[in-house]
Amino acid sequence: MSFLIISRFISLINPVMTEMPSCPNCKKPYNQGDKVCQHCGYAFPPSAEILALGTILQGRYEIQELSHEGGTSRVYLAKDKRLYDRRCIVKQVKEPISSDTDMERFDQAILGMAELSFPNVAMILDHFVEGEYYFLVVDYIAGKTLSEVFRESHGKLEEEEIIRWAISMCDILSSIHKQDVTHGDISPQTIMLTDDGFIKFIDFATLDELRCAATGETVSRGRFGYTPPEQWDGKRELRSDIFALSATIYYLLTGFLPLSKEYLASQGPQRADFNPDFPPIRQKNERVSPELEAVLQKALQLDANSRYSSATEFAQDLKNLIKKTPILSVDCERLEFANIMPGRAGASSFTVRNDGASKLVGKLSSDKPWMEISPATLDLEAGEQEVSVTVDTSSLAPGFSDIANINIATNGGKKSIGVSLSVSQTAIGRALAWMSSRRWLVFLIVGIIIVASAGIIVQNTILKETTPATATVFFEDDFSHSGSGWEMEVDNWGESAYTNGEYLLLVSEADYNIVARTSDKIGPLGDFAIEVDARFASGPNDTWYGIGFRQQDKDNSYDFLINSGESADKASYAIFKQFSGTWSQLKDWTDSSYINKGTATNHLKVICKGEQIEVYANGHKLARVTDFSFSKGAIVFEAAKDQGVKAYIYFDNLKIYVPH
Repeated sequence: MSFLIISRFISLINPVMTEMPSCPNCKKPYNQGDKVCQHCGYAFPPSAEILALGTILQGRYEIQELSHEGGTSRVYLAKDKRLYDRRCIVKQVKEPISSDTDMERFDQAILGMAELSFPNVAMILDHFVEGEYYFLVVDYIAGKTLSEVFRESHGKLEEEEIIRWAISMCDILSSIHKQDVTHGDISPQTIMLTDDGFIKFIDFATLDELRCAATGETVSRGRFGYTPPEQWDGKRELRSDIFALSATIYYLLTGFLPLSKEYLASQGPQRADFNPDFPPIRQKNERVSPELEAVLQKALQLDANSRYSSATEFAQDLKNLIKKTPILSVDCERLEFANIMPGRAGASSFTVRNDGASKLVGKLSSDKPWMEISPATLDLEAGEQEVSVTVDTSSLAPGFSDIANINIATNGGKKSIGVSLSVSQTAIGRALAWMSSRRWLVFLIVGIIIVASAGIIVQNTILKETTPATATVFFEDDFSHSGSGWEMEVDNWGESAYTNGEYLLLVSEADYNIVARTSDKIGPLGDFAIEVDARFASGPNDTWYGIGFRQQDKDNSYDFLINSGESADKASYAIFKQFSGTWSQLKDWTDSSYINKGTATNHLKVICKGEQIEVYANGHKLARVTDFSFSKGAIVFEAAKDQGVKAYIYFDNLKIYVPH
């Protein structure tokens, strides 16, 4: 093994450090407001004109077409040249950034939005400043907005179909609201029906929030007709989303919004527009059932306390309206099989649920020969059924990659789950060298890789194992014997070594990354729990250490880090995600009295179950976040430091097991 210099987004790790933006052409820094790079002469694209077809931003995002333009932004369809021309959406805020204060506001707004990573919500992939203007990159979603669906149907959508969409919307909101987060801008324009039949939210008031950040305004106000009175008063709450969702249902069934004639005539909003009072829906469409009318009347109360108390409660009443029929639900949108070794199999699963009363029957099929689904038929009276998905790489070449669909056709609806497969280039493990345009971070990865389908540790070591069929724990290591397979190396940048029954990560130099080679057998870990004792023995106060998990490659991973230095009033922790090379915080740096300060040992734990990630310190839950970016991957240990003396981090009593 050799230690390698690599870089990473340290400004997220150390929030007090700021940097100037860099020119996408020569990579040298420039001042906010510059129209031309003073180093290479590159002219930053102006916002006064629509970006021309073929314009490349940040050296990677090639503009394909202008999708639409609003009062505060332009939205472009683009492709990412660094990721095999993957399609994405580039949003440009028209309000120019005129000062560092504006820049700080935008950064804070974006970092807050980047934490909002939920299933069925479009993900923020990147953000940057080019020229004087701010750009945001988000997922491209193939499909149509509900506004487009309504328009193309000429306002003749079926009640039951809309109720099923509404139930899906409530399920998404329930996941969001559990994190005490509101959407703030629900409408037919911000909800998509994907080509695969899924409901997906595409905007958390994103561009309006960014405009507010630039102008110094407070909370985003939403849009007329869908926004309840308390939100106009700046008092947005969880039940504000329930009102907006209900107004969306009302519109899809009637094409009506309670807007004043003056507002519709472009004379500006009137008092009534801030109190959208919906008449009983059967006055606008007598074909709507009385039962649905009663549900919507409750959800559309102007007094927030008179509405449904939660999206879950709202969804239950909607389900009761169609409970005489089967209702197909699934618990995920996609499965990822990343870096499967040539000749090896990969396994994953998802859950099918019948939310109706009568029997759900149907078939599951795949359009690729390398994928097997079991069972292939459904016969489900009620409740849930797990579906296993296996990929076979025995006939596939190293480096092979492909995408596929699992199609589910039932008497309770249709769903499609995306599947991605990538086969590693080689079966031989190697050191990972990562590069980024950000500040340096010291980072150490030690060689442990898990094969989830087998339920055992796979590495060239003498390990303590138990059989998953008879015990929950399938790997333990107390580091008492140097033959257990962990690498022992030293050079100018750091050291990894066994010492006195512990495993040491020694960081010698600041702003460098240290990588220890992995095992020569690689496999991913999906649902798991890991516990380890971590001890900061000595070093600068700005020293971070912890666990990386579900690591895909050099640009994709999750990280749970703590800082237990003596100088702060309390120790702190954070949860990070790197997606396609872009760093975001799933949980910002947060002080916690549960983390021991100084040189005391901290018992760290991470539990991953589906899209739910929980982190613990010393037996206390610190946070739970939701993210669906990575379904499985490798586990690593991490250590990093800022300037100052060497940092000594010790790990001990490692345990990995199947979570309950």
